Amino acid sequence: MAQNMKVILYDVNNKVPNNINFNDTIKIKGGSKLALTSFNASFEINNIGVLVKDQSFDFFPNYDITVNLPAKNVALPSKTYQHKSELDDDLFKAINREFSAFEINNFDNELSLIGMALTLNESSSKKTLFNIDTYELEQFNYPTEETGDFTIDADGYYDTADDTVEFLSTTPVSNILMKGGGVAYQYNERFNLTNQNFNSYMKVFDQNGDSMSLYYQITKDGNGAGKLKLKFFVRIVKDGVSTDTPISNTFFNYDLFINQNHTNPLQGPWSRSDNTKLKSYFMWFQKLGRWEIIFFDANNSLFHTVFTQGLAYNITNNYRFEKFIQQPSIKNVQFNANLNKATLNTKLVGAKTIKSKIEFNNCNTLKEIYALNAISKFLPENNYSSVYTPNYETEFFPLQNFEISCEIDTIKIKNFVGSSDGSEVGRRNVLAYFTPETTISQSKYIYSFDPSDPIYLSVDSDSDIDLNSIRIRFYNTYNGEGFVADTISCVLTNM
Repeated sequence: MAQNMKVILYDVNNKVPNNINFNDTIKIKGGSKLALTSFNASFEINNIGVLVKDQSFDFFPNYDITVNLPAKNVALPSKTYQHKSELDDDLFKAINREFSAFEINNFDNELSLIGMALTLNESSSKKTLFNIDTYELEQFNYPTEETGDFTIDADGYYDTADDTVEFLSTTPVSNILMKGGGVAYQYNERFNLTNQNFNSYMKVFDQNGDSMSLYYQITKDGNGAGKLKLKFFVRIVKDGVSTDTPISNTFFNYDLFINQNHTNPLQGPWSRSDNTKLKSYFMWFQKLGRWEIIFFDANNSLFHTVFTQGLAYNITNNYRFEKFIQQPSIKNVQFNANLNKATLNTKLVGAKTIKSKIEFNNCNTLKEIYALNAISKFLPENNYSSVYTPNYETEFFPLQNFEISCEIDTIKIKNFVGSSDGSEVGRRNVLAYFTPETTISQSKYIYSFDPSDPIYLSVDSDSDIDLNSIRIRFYNTYNGEGFVADTISCVLTNM
């Protein structure tokens, strides 16, 4: 006569076997047979998360033969994600940090990556769409109500005859910079030297109070009577802590000219040429997750590095700019009112040959979750906006296939294991190996196994065994780790 032993386990995370008490004596006859005849388990999906392990892929922002921007390798380090939105966010940040408004090897407003951004959006068919948009580098003015004491001269520079006023203006809230890797702001500013104390800065700041400022400070009699000392530096304020870093003297040898030789460099932003007045500019942009600054010298069409190790760029922050000039009438700094350009929130529309693709090579988990092709091209290729659409819907919690072992050590079972390389051989007190069916119900994984023909194994004892408890555990044979579940119930049948 068959007898069933129902086993119920709660909050299972098996590192060691679970001890199950029956509160009664059960007799297992010598030489009888035992089988696992049913198995059911459930686990809250949000408790287990999804391990995305060491993913990497190659991103080609524009592989058109006339542009040929270099491929970018994007890597996601191993991380367990509890929600799809977390993975979307990390992908969004990782890809966008590879977009930079400034590419030193191929810089041209028509061919570079100014204003480009990638977003992940879910379609009505539950596919995750990878969208690339291009934003205009658009001209804007600082609010006129803040600059009422100033006029604009013939070259477009703020001008005043009043030594007592200061220029302080902030881009309005409506001028928050775009959220994307190709974020940028460029402005025309040139420097002079007069025998006056002076302070000026350009600042980028976010809603948290973190900021990065490029300071230009002059002290008269700084190196002896009638001599000037220039402090040209970047101030970064992060979490209330301020750090100042000087601009390298490699920037037009300004320290050698001004602080040591006490002369005007007459180069770069100190030049008095029309190109400097109307065509040269400073540009702030993100590069690999940090704000950087360059200077374009229109006199020789060259770019010069100003600062690279800037404030960490958080793509979700609301960035704005602020400009300050002390005593503008002395003209140590001249700021052009008409040449401010920034990537705000205006998307470019219309035809433009931009060919982008992602080669999802070393990222099997991402391909499985998002249903990605190995080579994923963004379409159309003749537009400022394009999209890659996967073939199938996103499955953040894919159905899992694995083999489970049911092991008991209270009753010895005639079961053996062997391997081709001899690494695993010998007796194993395993009652059953099986692959459960996996389904998803609301927010739970549901596992079940109900064999139509259970495999009965012989009890390795000629004598009857009396017991009132057993020790049992379930583990994944693929990795040898204990099977994790909120609840497990199974039936052991003895006959």
